[in-house]
Amino acid sequence: MIYTVNTRTKEHKVMKNATDADAGKILMGMPSGDTWRVVKANHDGWLPWHGAEECPLPAMHTARILLRNGWQGTTDNPQFVRWTHMSDDSDIIAYRPIFEEDQKLPAVGSVCLYKPTGKTAHIVAHHMDGEQAIWCGSDGGGELFYGTAYDFRPLNSPREEWVDAALKIGGATSKAHAHRLGKLYDAMIDGKLPIPEAKQ
Repeated sequence: MIYTVNTRTKEHKVMKNATDADAGKILMGMPSGDTWRVVKANHDGWLPWHGAEECPLPAMHTARILLRNGWQGTTDNPQFVRWTHMSDDSDIIAYRPIFEEDQKLPAVGSVCLYKPTGKTAHIVAHHMDGEQAIWCGSDGGGELFYGTAYDFRPLNSPREEWVDAALKIGGATSKAHAHRLGKLYDAMIDGKLPIPEAKQ
């Protein structure tokens, strides 16, 4: 995933379907008068952060943050978060901007994950003038539940499925282990680490 970042306003834009080779063309098409730069995110949309005094996002722009110890969280006020690095587990090492379209309820008929429990959610209706979604699980029990836009997320990406499987095989459970396995996955996808061949 490719982002363009305005170095003056800190605005972030997602360049959908863009590749590394498109970077020059993207910058040429940006509005004049401001300085933009192209930043490459990993396969799950996380932008790397190497520590600095100043927040990389506009004030009150909702974002996900990833700490060195693997913990993830959401903030609506990134300007009040510590972005400097102290070489400890609470350093922010990556962030992911959340845009307005990311905060909409999943569509009726769609399938996603209910974040508080990790269960698969089948969206059956919207409720409370579009503020809540009514969903049921995949176990066929018929029980209905409610959730807000923040409670849902897309089904696991191939990267997340691989990390989950690797954690189960290795018997590890910590988020720090998950973060390290994710880096291994990225290295294999990017060709920096060879993918083992299956034995005949």
